[in-house]
Amino acid sequence: MVTTGGSNLVRSRPAFTNDGKRLLVCTGNTVSVYSVATGMLVAELVGHRGLVTTVIAVPVSGPMIKIICQCWTASLDATLRLWDFNSATLLQTVQVARPVVSLVIPDILSPSMHNDAKKHDRYAFLSVEWKERHHGQLDNWGGRVMMHNLTKMKEVNGHLKVTHKPELLVVSPSGRFVGVPDGHTIHIWKAPVENIENVKEVKMMRLHHTKGFSTLAFHPNDTIVAGGDVTGRILIWRGVGRHTFTSEKNVENGGRSIEMSGVRSHDDAVSLTTWHWHQSECEVKFLSFSSDGAYLYSGAKEGVLVIWQLETGKKQFFPRLGGPLLFLAHSPEPSLFSISCADNKILLVNLSTMTTEKSLDGIKPPFSLPDNLRCLSNIGAAVHYKADGSVMGTVEMKVPEGGVGGRFSLKFWEAKARNGHFSLSTVIDEPHSDAGISALVFHPLKNMAVSCSYGGNFKVWVEHEKVPSKQEIGQGCGWRCRSVGSYKQKAMLCAGFSADGSLLAVGAGDLITFWNPETNSLVSVIGESLYLTSISALSFIPKSHHLVSVAKGSNPRFSIWNLSTLCVWWSYNLSVEALATDPDRPNFAVLVPVPVDSSGKFKSEEDAIIVLFSVEDPIPIATWAVRKGMGGTLMFIQQSALLLEETVSEKTKVPENRLLFLNGDHEYAVFNPYNGNGDEAHVTPIIRFTSVKEQGPSGYEVMFGKIPDQERNVDKPSANMANLNAICTGTSQPWNTIFSGSSHVLPSLSRLGPTFLESLLEKRISQES
Repeated sequence: MVTTGGSNLVRSRPAFTNDGKRLLVCTGNTVSVYSVATGMLVAELVGHRGLVTTVIAVPVSGPMIKIICQCWTASLDATLRLWDFNSATLLQTVQVARPVVSLVIPDILSPSMHNDAKKHDRYAFLSVEWKERHHGQLDNWGGRVMMHNLTKMKEVNGHLKVTHKPELLVVSPSGRFVGVPDGHTIHIWKAPVENIENVKEVKMMRLHHTKGFSTLAFHPNDTIVAGGDVTGRILIWRGVGRHTFTSEKNVENGGRSIEMSGVRSHDDAVSLTTWHWHQSECEVKFLSFSSDGAYLYSGAKEGVLVIWQLETGKKQFFPRLGGPLLFLAHSPEPSLFSISCADNKILLVNLSTMTTEKSLDGIKPPFSLPDNLRCLSNIGAAVHYKADGSVMGTVEMKVPEGGVGGRFSLKFWEAKARNGHFSLSTVIDEPHSDAGISALVFHPLKNMAVSCSYGGNFKVWVEHEKVPSKQEIGQGCGWRCRSVGSYKQKAMLCAGFSADGSLLAVGAGDLITFWNPETNSLVSVIGESLYLTSISALSFIPKSHHLVSVAKGSNPRFSIWNLSTLCVWWSYNLSVEALATDPDRPNFAVLVPVPVDSSGKFKSEEDAIIVLFSVEDPIPIATWAVRKGMGGTLMFIQQSALLLEETVSEKTKVPENRLLFLNGDHEYAVFNPYNGNGDEAHVTPIIRFTSVKEQGPSGYEVMFGKIPDQERNVDKPSANMANLNAICTGTSQPWNTIFSGSSHVLPSLSRLGPTFLESLLEKRISQES
């Protein structure tokens, strides 16, 4: 049985219910309903078959607020759905033509439109993905902004806008206007107040800028539009749409023409003001006006909510929110807001007291440093724990601001007794000078750690026997560098200790170096000269004399090394996204990305396969196909750490550890890899895996033919080693691999020599008369 859970809480903007007591959150293919008072999950809306991208609570006021509890949702399954979230019941499904990235319904925000004597149809504005199949390939043609008639259940003819990519739509609080940022332009449409048959009947205007826009917001009461750009600037237009959306008599003010200030010549606005506080390298993630229109809220990746006074431009700050900010949602309570952070948490904050009242926490993402996060002033780069959890090590990176102040810091933390908290023990600034830290590992038994550097060395850190006083904490006295090692100035990207801690393996470029961690002496060096890609990950395999290494790049490969012979035991020419070893068995698991195939089994380039191996056999024990595997991680959970009633079998005495998979969307799956009755993957494991890599004949067999079974004078380990050639695909010159194995695997020279020389000689057939 596979146990699943987790979700990405911050993919889309959440929505408060009308009474402000619940928060609707898009979580994968469902909508989760959380209690604002307790932060607990109270209900789920299940029915969509794709990612839910938008949730909108239908506004209701007066006595009906307790009776009508409805919301609209949009999804990548190309449907819009109306729900009763109080009973978690689906009320209506609307099929649309394309996967929906964003949805707004202006009519539900303006009840007066439907109170008129002559009612008109209700329209939804959609931002959709637009993909077409061209020559058998699915090409991404950006996005489209479309309209759908919800009353007549049909699409309105035409497209409002062709966008470079699907963008998030923004509707004004009054429901009168809809806008979308696209490149250097903001497009604004006036919501129709009469029935229409074609989108050309909808009035539209544009606002322009020299930089790309990232977000926008409408003032609740006035014709003011705020736009945020990719350089951290905020632009405020006043008197927007005075020619396009109003009658001519309103254009003149007492017979005097209104002079435009700072507005581009073709933009329909009275004045333009620019504010700048956010860092120039960071785009503004959200803008939102307060309910009375007196303030403007902005957020970006500094983790600071900025509160601007609209009339004066003065600002206040709500700092230290814990991570880059993504979305802000208003509650019916004027001072209560929800703020979505990039570390997969939603904060319920009270701006009147400047406090965080609740926090909805999801699974934190694994650390990475993409380009769009380089503007952060402080980033926790990595977190590592000692096996018993008594010590934690963190690597923090401060990105330079204006070319000044960038550095790495290594910190060691000590666990407090039974409360799950850690106290800072030691801070080491720039532990490898100017070079970055590529890996940090702990000794399995001792208070010893090893950090690796892109600069070409590793350092062994040990704890002082003397316990530092309170005054010494944080001054670098708890842990110290005992020794430094390097090998030919090669960049060292990974490291690992053996199970007993007696041997340290460090990846140095395309080689694996072995060291005695106590004396810091080099023991041995192994590597494959045929594969010049750097070793990116390695791990000793418990309960065996083997090590697994992973190389990425143009020639990806993972290999199993026999430490007795210091030779490759077997390997695969496959790219590996993640690696995990079972602490109680000689087994390991790898996460292998797979290409999109024509059969449709793997529909996305993000799909992957989890493959479980035993070190003795290159044929997989089991496989699992998983979605969204790119960027995922693997980990074995020991059975002793699980709160399960079953105990270790008396017959095997070997724990059945669980395999945990965590994808990039913060969703997890827990497999029991040793229970063949519960998982579909155990039914046909070999077929499912061989679809990833075709088998081919070995170089020896292509040139000399297959060796008869009676001539194979090899033991079982040698047979396993020979399987290496059966895994690697044959090439146009297979004899290049004949002599690339260990000597005890190759046939004897007495058998190879005559056959090889005979193949080089031209045979002549004589005919007798």
